[in-house]
Amino acid sequence: MSGLLSVLLVTSAALLFIANGQSNYDMLREVDKKHVDMAIRYANKNSAFQKKNPKEHLNFLQVLGQSEISAREFKINLLLKATDCPKASSDSEHKHHPECSFKSRRVSSSYPLIAW
Repeated sequence: MSGLLSVLLVTSAALLFIANGQSNYDMLREVDKKHVDMAIRYANKNSAFQKKNPKEHLNFLQVLGQSEISAREFKINLLLKATDCPKASSDSEHKHHPECSFKSRRVSSSYPLIAW
């Protein structure tokens, strides 16, 4: 019985983690969403970000730290993670997809995005 309870606990924790990652996007400010979408587009279009499987969609997981806005630039550190969704074929489809589930524990590296 304790084995079953452990499995249920681990499964629940994993589902909470996945749901939290997807809801983090909805809680972003509009200015941050604009830049997160830009980073998702860039990462999904450039295969250097997807060395293991260039056919999977990278989705927003979380912002690392605070975004910085100055008169000339906008800086934000993001964490993107591979999902079970296939990579989009057109630019307009390279965006955050809340319906995609994150894959295992693999997390792509965090990359700073600097926009002017």
